[in-house]
Parts: sequence; structure tokens; C-alpha cells
Amino acid sequence: MTTSHKTEDPILYCASKGVAVVAFNRPRQRNALDFEMVEALRGAMDRASAEREVRVVVLTGVGESFCVGVDASRLAQVDTSDPRRTSRDAWPLWPLDPAKRYDFQATHNFLPAVEKPVIAMINGAVAGIGLVYALYCDICFASSEAVFSTAFVRRGIPVEHGLTWLLPRLIGHARAAELLLSGRKFSAEEAERIGLVSRVVQPADLRQATLTYAEDMAVWCAPGALRAAKRQLWEAPFQTLAEANLMFKALLPGCLTSQDFREATRSFIERRPPVFRDE
Repeated sequence: MTTSHKTEDPILYCASKGVAVVAFNRPRQRNALDFEMVEALRGAMDRASAEREVRVVVLTGVGESFCVGVDASRLAQVDTSDPRRTSRDAWPLWPLDPAKRYDFQATHNFLPAVEKPVIAMINGAVAGIGLVYALYCDICFASSEAVFSTAFVRRGIPVEHGLTWLLPRLIGHARAAELLLSGRKFSAEEAERIGLVSRVVQPADLRQATLTYAEDMAVWCAPGALRAAKRQLWEAPFQTLAEANLMFKALLPGCLTSQDFREATRSFIERRPPVFRDE
């Protein structure tokens, strides 16, 4: 296990059994986002990407909320006299990586560019920009007591960070419009029914269920193949069927010539857990 945090750190990080758990850590503010948390989150995801033993990342919140959006005190500091300055300077920016898709390099929608699978463990209330982070994860598990809200129109702002692009692709235009235009709250049960989350679990069982799923993925899935599959999934909305097939053909040789492919084959024949080296 690797840990690196103090209890007052805005983001907590802990890695064990191939899974890094990254947690929003402002429970008294219901994990509302501020500058420090955003910067620390990017650092934690960079760390999880770089640590070879980490195969899967879980994103969650400390306390009773996942993330309820931007800190209201942060919104109160916005300079409304110059909208251009507000848009430009509201959040920290990072250098662009030309090797990655530009669409997923903005401040808050960068999770698809993280090469490893990211699972949202939604332990409580999630709203606004918190929902943005949750939905840009690859998989969502939620507590049965979690409450969701898009909230943007009720805060006097347009829908943020490409959610008008993502949400219709997840649940269809009509359902996305109903949620985004009303800004209403909805339950975890409804979120599962419309396909917004993968699984709803009782609160007492959420952490174990999520970590068991993530650890199973970390053990049985070849790291290189995981990276390839995630990239394929997030590239697909921009591709034709022919382009998706060409991408598969381009990725295949790297997987077939890897030691992990040979180990996956041997372990399957020998009926044992694989020991992947990510080489």
C-alpha cells in the first residue's frame, strides 16, 4: 500500500492491490471544489498514471458527499464586470499534450485522457461540476442514498464542461434535456434506471463492492489491453465504424507482441490468475 497525505489535504491518495483510491477531502464543505482541490486532483491522477503498480483508479469523496459542485464562496468572488476575464482566469490551466485528444484536456473533463480506468464511487450527494467529474469517469458505482443534480440552470450558469455533449450520449437526448433544463434532483435508483450509473449498492457495502470490482479488474485484465480499450471507448464518439476498426488494427500488434499477451494466454490455459508485468 502507498499513501501520501495529511488529513487536511484537499485530495487523499491511497494505493493497494493495484487500485489507487483518490478522494475529495473537504467533508465539512460537502467536498465543494476550490482551486486547491482541482490542482491536487490533477496531481493525484498524474501520480496514479505514473505508478506502474496502479492498474485502476477509484474516485470518491470523504464523508457523506461525493462532490456538490463549486464552493459557493468561490462563486461569490467571480468578477462579473468582465466575462472574458472570468472565463479565462476562473481555474488553473495545464499545458496541452499533443499526443492526446484536445477535447479531453480542459481543466475539468480530463479524466478520459487518464490512460487507466477510472471508477466513480459516488458515496453521497453529487451536483454540478461534481456530476461532471463523475460522468467523465469510465464506470460509476453509487450508494443507494446518493442524490444527483445537474443544478447549472438553477445557479444561473450554462451547462458546464461539455456535459451537453456527454450526457445525451449516455442516456439519450430527451432524458439529457429533461435533466439539464430542469436542474432537478434525482435518486440513485433513477440514475441506474436511465443508464447514468452502472450499479447501485447499499451504503454500507459500497466501498467493498467497488474495490472488489476494481481489484478484480487489476488482477485479471492486461494493463496494455486496458489502456487500449479505454482509448477506443473515448475515441469512438469521434469516429466512423471504419475508423474504429482501423484503430483496433493499429493497436493490435502492440498487444500481441507484449509479454502480457503471452501471460494472459498461459494463465488462461493453466487456469490460474495472471501475473502481468505491463511490458
